[in-house]
Amino acid sequence: MNFGLSDEFDDRFRKMMAEARRMEDRALRALKEFEHVEGCMVPLSEFRPTPDGYTITVDMPGVRKEEVSLLFKGDSIVITAPCKSAVEMKKREREVQYFIELSLPRGIDEKSIKASMKGGLLRIDMKKTKGGYQLKVE
Repeated sequence: MNFGLSDEFDDRFRKMMAEARRMEDRALRALKEFEHVEGCMVPLSEFRPTPDGYTITVDMPGVRKEEVSLLFKGDSIVITAPCKSAVEMKKREREVQYFIELSLPRGIDEKSIKASMKGGLLRIDMKKTKGGYQLKVE
């Protein structure tokens, strides 16, 4: 792939992309090892900004809302639930669960956090705090 800027730039860019792929591979291997050793699965999730706050969606097929545990820790939120597979394993050595801890940006209004669950999709909505004030320059 040649970007037409210079051979040196192209070479550096290719090396950077190769390193990024190696880092991604290492991270995925570490995640799979965590899932195997801890009996936890990290669910697919998405964090989206909205005009007045943020929305988090977490995909946990087969989980009912009564089974979800949410722990707000100020700068993060921890989500756990039992993992239900469409194809049940015949013999499990231990219970498998979903586990994810997501970092949150500053300025979340704790009282505004609302969670809902529908069809195995957890949705968490939160608003930004309305902090700040105008300063007068003297």
